[in-house]
Parts: sequence; structure tokens; C-alpha cells
Amino acid sequence: MWKPHAYEVTVEISTTQLVHCAVTQLCTQKHFKLTVVYGFNKAEARQPLWQELKLISQQTSDAWCVIGDFNAVLHPHDRIGGDDIQDIEVRGFVECINECELMSCVAISNRGHNGQRIWSRIDKAFTNMDWYTIYDYPHVEYMAEGLSDHSPLRIPFSRTLGSKHPLNILICGAKTAKCT
Repeated sequence: MWKPHAYEVTVEISTTQLVHCAVTQLCTQKHFKLTVVYGFNKAEARQPLWQELKLISQQTSDAWCVIGDFNAVLHPHDRIGGDDIQDIEVRGFVECINECELMSCVAISNRGHNGQRIWSRIDKAFTNMDWYTIYDYPHVEYMAEGLSDHSPLRIPFSRTLGSKHPLNILICGAKTAKCT
């Protein structure tokens, strides 16, 4: 976890596709749940992920953020080029997000390559309604790609730019040795 002096983190569940934690922001003593996802590449291999998220949602009464590389598209506009998206491709993900009562965070791209905006399609962030009770402007910032082909994700905790202790998550592929 980035800036361990800013957060107390307790891992509650760890599976092959997610890590679920209880987090306390030390400067505010606000508590929330955080699930970091790295979904398998194949749709059928992601099915246990959807079930795990549904189970966590049933056991979570706190503010909850689910963030990471889902390796799945949620909407047809999430893929540019390639084959058309079939309903079967998105059904499990859509059902999971709906059943868990999660909402997509507002996405902001604050960096770009060669003047182009960065739009991540499989790196996503979601929150439940309880998140809105503790943070006034839930959104995710997609930053410039770094060590891997994924965009680091940043969740500021207030409307104030340069929030003192934002939550920074870098989703790294297994082949990226520098991500530990």
C-alpha cells in the first residue's frame, strides 16, 4: 500500500483474482473496504471472480471501493476495434456490478501521450452508495501508463485538488517484475 503512514490496511480475503481489505485513513479515521482486482484473461476463468465479489458485497456494510484490472469490458464502447462485443462477453460482469449495487466512479484522465487522452477500458473503479457518505466527490483519475500497459489509478478523497493522501493503485501484470 502506498504511504503506509497514511493508511492502516488489514487483508481480509485474498484469492487468485482479488485482495479484499479493511482500510482506515489515519488522518481522518474514516473506514472503508477496498477490493483490488486482477481478473483472469479468459471469460470463463473470471466467473469465480464475479461470485467472490457478490459474496463480499453481501458481507460488506461499509463504504466499499472495487478497483483494478477486470480484463473484461462492461459496455460496447469499452472496446475500440476488433470484433463486436457479444452479450455473453459482458453478461457476468454486468450482473455482478448490478447485484453488488456498485456504481462506476467518474473517470478523469489527467495525463496523456502525444496530446491524446488516456481512456482505460478494462482498468476500472466502482463504489457502493455508502462511499458517498464518507467522501464528497468519488472519482478515479487514470494516469499515464508506466511500467506496464496499465494505467495507474488514483482516487482523491475530496474535491480539493492535491488531496493530502489520495489512494494510488498501480495494477501490474504478473510479468512486470518491478511491481511488488
